[in-house]
Amino acid sequence: MLQLFWGKKINDSVLIVEGDDVGHITKSLRQKVGDQIDLIDGSGVIYHCVITNVARNQIDTVVMSSGIAQKYWNHAITLGISLLKNLDRIEWLVEKIVELGVESILFLHCERSQKSNFRIDRINRIVQAAMKQSNNVYMPDIQHIKYIDVFANQKYELYNKFIAHCEDTNKLTLKHTSFPKAKSIVLIGPEGDFTSNEIELAIQNGFNPISLGQSRLRTETAGFYAVAAIKALTY
Repeated sequence: MLQLFWGKKINDSVLIVEGDDVGHITKSLRQKVGDQIDLIDGSGVIYHCVITNVARNQIDTVVMSSGIAQKYWNHAITLGISLLKNLDRIEWLVEKIVELGVESILFLHCERSQKSNFRIDRINRIVQAAMKQSNNVYMPDIQHIKYIDVFANQKYELYNKFIAHCEDTNKLTLKHTSFPKAKSIVLIGPEGDFTSNEIELAIQNGFNPISLGQSRLRTETAGFYAVAAIKALTY
């Protein structure tokens, strides 16, 4: 299995490595000038490179060859999930669903969302680490949007659309749901759940209410469960 590192593309033939990967490559693996490494940049391309210079905080490389990797999932998933006050829990979720493979992550500002010190730079570092861990070379699209903005995006008309909520209404389980389209989006609310108005807005826009079981789940657990279940059902 390939060991992948994150590369910053300077031009078509030059990539550099920065951050924690520098120490891992030079100290743990004892790689040096002339050795070969495999780099990714989130675009789906794997770059087979040769090291041309090693500095304390940067490794310079030249591309010897490259190729587009095949996605290892058949069904693209977008998770829309409320931000949480406890960012550690969101970061745990991001790590796990990126390892599973998702197309995009929408961090939603809902009516009951708590104030959060959201940092996209930290989320991106967690995403990159999870990609390297899982050999997933496609970086998910990450957005921080208002809940209502989900329904303004016409591209989701081509998706299977689900909303998981806790209200006592008619809902299907994912096991009893069909996936006629090649992509799915699932919405997960904050700890206090979606409001009735938010649920109704989603239903009016073609989202199907679903149940994630009898247990009361934390937001991040519900997000992981939903992604893992759809993965299993569409594998």
